[in-house]
Amino acid sequence: MTGILRGMRYILLLVVVYQTNYHGRAEVTGQINAEDVIFPPIIETDDGSIPAGHLKPFGHQREPDDKVIENSDVIHPKEFWENHVSKNEPLVFRGGAAKSDGIQKWSDEYLKDRYGDLDVLIERKDEKRPQVKMRMTISYFLQHYKERNFYIVSLLPNEMRHEVEAPNCLLCGNFQKNLQELNFWMSSGGTASVIHFDADHNIHCLLEGRKDFIMIHPMYNRYLELYKPVGAGSAYTGINVDSIDMLKFPLISNVQWTWSTLLPGDCIYIPAEYVHQVRSYGRSISTTTLFTTHDVYNETDCHGFTLRPTTLSDVDVMWTYEKGDKTIDVGYGDLHTVREHLLSGLPADGDGTYTKKEFRSVYNKFTEAMEECETFDEAWRILDKEDKGFITKQDINAMDRETLKRFSRSVVDPAGPTEEYIVPEEEMAVLMQQLEEEERMFQERLSRDSEQHEEL
Repeated sequence: MTGILRGMRYILLLVVVYQTNYHGRAEVTGQINAEDVIFPPIIETDDGSIPAGHLKPFGHQREPDDKVIENSDVIHPKEFWENHVSKNEPLVFRGGAAKSDGIQKWSDEYLKDRYGDLDVLIERKDEKRPQVKMRMTISYFLQHYKERNFYIVSLLPNEMRHEVEAPNCLLCGNFQKNLQELNFWMSSGGTASVIHFDADHNIHCLLEGRKDFIMIHPMYNRYLELYKPVGAGSAYTGINVDSIDMLKFPLISNVQWTWSTLLPGDCIYIPAEYVHQVRSYGRSISTTTLFTTHDVYNETDCHGFTLRPTTLSDVDVMWTYEKGDKTIDVGYGDLHTVREHLLSGLPADGDGTYTKKEFRSVYNKFTEAMEECETFDEAWRILDKEDKGFITKQDINAMDRETLKRFSRSVVDPAGPTEEYIVPEEEMAVLMQQLEEEERMFQERLSRDSEQHEEL
């Protein structure tokens, strides 16, 4: 995680595998069928000596307040902004992606035949921080995902976008100019996310399987002991969602929640920084569209706009992946914000230019959470393409998307490997221990640095 870029958008891919009959205690073995799951769960009560939901999955501690608001009609971007985005109000789109070809076509055989040579990033289901990120072809994943404990969480390849319906509510206004990335999720099911929030707004659409969502208003964050990593825009809690210790976390009973179950073709809008927890059942495929708003709505290009069936291949997205790309750019920042930060660092008493020396302080803000900052010269060469020895306000405003992307990559390491990387299962435990120790030492160093800055 690093400075401004990871701070603006840090996708928490936080999932733990579970085997549970959601209305009872966790079981050791056995994949569960979606039709056997009761959600919301039945709340069991006793004589009061033991708190409700003790050592049971999250959601058993109190009944939900209501269902998430649902919409089964097409919703105009202006209405979506006024009634939901501007108010941080979740929304379920029943049938919002029902016209996606992927719902009918994306069998394992079809995905292997059509898209098997495309690369994806892989993580383990049993979520721990930090994650072991692997990179492999879709074909290799499909050969092993039912036996190995991993799942896809990657960019949706450009080659697949035409088979997923685009959310109509994002097709005009400033929404369409601020689409950050499209994510592709696939697993054999039986996953449960940690309790967390993400930095960006997103619309999560299910193409296969079933997902149950618990949605929690930010006013209840104080009861959840959320942890926000240094430089991150998202947060999560270490509370075990499959077995809540109510003696240790009694305030969980104060957390009010709403709920929704998604079936193929359904979507849900999750506002930025809105806490949620998700469970999946059976073979699961979904996509997410991440977007920012900069807290304004501009409907200039909505005049005369008519809603029409559109696929994700028809929308403009900042960060993409297609076959042959070296990096799979998951989790980079909003390029508009990158430009703003470059502009904001211009010396106030100068002539609107940076020299290389003056740029150092701006660069440090982008890399403040990195262990080592060895890319300064490379970053400067990207911005000062003509080797003038300085860059101007006009230069920054004129930078195209690819220049800003190259700059971002120069100061933030990619989210995953840049070539095929597959860790054998028997080596995973040792690697996880090494990464956990490195992360612990890294966070301790950042904490010490922060304390020293506060003293100054």
